Amino acid sequence: MRYRELVPGLPGLLRLPVESSFAPQPNPAYRRLAAGRAVLVLGPDRRDYLTHPAARPYLDWALAQADFGHLNEYAAVVRVARNIGPHPPAYLLDQNGLLPHLKYLLPAIFSSYEPVPSVPGAYKLRVRK
Repeated sequence: MRYRELVPGLPGLLRLPVESSFAPQPNPAYRRLAAGRAVLVLGPDRRDYLTHPAARPYLDWALAQADFGHLNEYAAVVRVARNIGPHPPAYLLDQNGLLPHLKYLLPAIFSSYEPVPSVPGAYKLRVRK
């Protein structure tokens, strides 16, 4: 399959789409974000991790629900503060509308995020002067 371009006429006989069409593609809505900067995705869409490193340990949204799904519990809020606080990610993609609540609970960490112009749900870490 990988070498079909080298054999004349093989692509027409196989009638299969190119392998790149099977691979996940980055979310086009977040194309304007600077690639290579850490990102925290507050939601299930993981496509942005193709171009940005994850804000660890919150790579998988289902697993992150142990903390973000229990923000009414003190222990979960403390875990979020310990995991995010020392090294906040450059971008925060809020797919579930959690940022206002996080700003209320942990203002020292999350109040530094400002909306990215013309990218709904995306927030950039404001550089402190």
